[in-house]
Amino acid sequence: AGAREFIANHGAEINGAIVINIEGVGAGELSCIVKEGADRTYTADRRVVGMIHGAAKHLNIPIHPRMLTWRNTDATPFYERKMRTVSIMGLDGDAPASWCWGPDSSDGVDPQLMVEVADLIAQAIRARG
Repeated sequence: AGAREFIANHGAEINGAIVINIEGVGAGELSCIVKEGADRTYTADRRVVGMIHGAAKHLNIPIHPRMLTWRNTDATPFYERKMRTVSIMGLDGDAPASWCWGPDSSDGVDPQLMVEVADLIAQAIRARG
């Protein structure tokens, strides 16, 4: 319900917003999801992807364009509303790192990677003006 409920409660307030879905970024290979969705495949907004890649280059943070077309994410409801959307995820192969492979634990979380993602998003926002 999370994203759908948020849209139901705040839809009018977020018209025209850029949506960056951040999921599981504490582990794995930092990835910019350029295509995603199980029921229907959505393509990330090229301008938002450009913002993310530009910020990553500026900060020298490696980020890889990837596809995640076997499942939906919290970005899906925003794509359905035709909003400018992209997901940033930590992937291990074709799946989110440590996704559903046992009980949740902070053991595999790399705090430095989380700081880099926060810096990356902040830089993308600053560069957009």
